[in-house]
Amino acid sequence: TLPRLFHCEIPAALTDAVEHASSRAEVLEIGVEGARREAEELLNGGAPSLHFYVMQSSKPVKRLMEKLKP
Repeated sequence: TLPRLFHCEIPAALTDAVEHASSRAEVLEIGVEGARREAEELLNGGAPSLHFYVMQSSKPVKRLMEKLKP
């Protein structure tokens, strides 16, 4: 699975939300919103920059960037 492959943890609340989503669009929005919260926490905590891996589609990252714009 992705967490083992990339040696990362996915918050249980995010996993639960995705498992109970009713559509792919809802899964996308859950993921983008989760990434937004984490990105803002990192940036507000002093991270100088963030790096995103785009695996199959740039759409989620584009949506995230729109939400992070000041």
